Amino acid sequence: MRKHRASDSMARLRRLFAAAAIMLCAICSGTQLSSAAVPAPKWEQESIDRDAIRDSSEADRPEVTVRDGYIYITTAREVDVKVFTILGQPVAQRKLQPGTIRLLLPAKGIYILKAGDMTRRLNI
Repeated sequence: MRKHRASDSMARLRRLFAAAAIMLCAICSGTQLSSAAVPAPKWEQESIDRDAIRDSSEADRPEVTVRDGYIYITTAREVDVKVFTILGQPVAQRKLQPGTIRLLLPAKGIYILKAGDMTRRLNI
């Protein structure tokens, strides 16, 4: 009988430590780091598609792809883009001109991208 109670206590203690570790990770990932510790997101103009600019009525929404750790955003019209962490903290923001833009974020993870009226979840 005593062995059973001891194993129940150990199981409860393990669950408590696991919950505390999860909460600590959530708190640590939500803290603001100094700007010196984390590099700023890097925006790069990939190309300007003149045909897409002329045919902007066809492609109203930006096209977003993730490749090789970069976010590629192709748009036929000017659009405001905002990138947030999964916890809702802003990471990057920019008004994009028509063409393809490449964005390199400082860390891998799950992000939310808002471009105009479109919202996408991205895994980097």
